[in-house]
Amino acid sequence: MKETSHRRALTSAALDIDEIVHFLSIHFKVSEEKVKSTSPYKRCAIYLTRRQTPFSNTEIDKYFGGITYSTVTKVGTRFKERMREDKRLRDEMSSLENELSRVKG
Repeated sequence: MKETSHRRALTSAALDIDEIVHFLSIHFKVSEEKVKSTSPYKRCAIYLTRRQTPFSNTEIDKYFGGITYSTVTKVGTRFKERMREDKRLRDEMSSLENELSRVKG
């Protein structure tokens, strides 16, 4: 049996980054430009993009304004650490991921 990477498995039903940014702009009641450029919205968008799309860190960094691919990794790692420590953030992200799964489903 051939193994498939997490990102490759997402390809068939994956959301586009634009869909995630649009979704978050509605959720947070801010412009899409603010989601793409301003923390904490940008961190949330990067985290969800890494989890919900097949895009590479390089593709994600280009989309979010030329941050480096290693910064994309660091943002994701730090965001997960914050979620471990902050139940409210963890619950909010779980809720957002559930809503996003309905968007793409």
